[in-house]
Amino acid sequence: MIAIGTDIVKNERFVRWLTFSDAQLVRVFHPQEVAQFREFLAKDHDRATQFLASRFAVKEAFFKAYSTALSSFKLQHLQAQPFLFLAPRMMVLSK
Repeated sequence: MIAIGTDIVKNERFVRWLTFSDAQLVRVFHPQEVAQFREFLAKDHDRATQFLASRFAVKEAFFKAYSTALSSFKLQHLQAQPFLFLAPRMMVLSK
């Protein structure tokens, strides 16, 4: 199956996410992404905001493209970069 999804986000939307707890963030982001975010946040709030916005946009685009085929996927099961890593549990479900 080949699909295309796009998403555009405004970084400003994610400024308030800088104050979210890890428990709140892992509802959307993979724990490794939360750890990366915390590293950025300690150094540069703008970069931390960009990090959250870009990862969220990648995940949203993925879900737009594959929403019907992957209804059991959750955002936190994806680790976003310029590409996505599927958690091992999701690899099994996608077969």
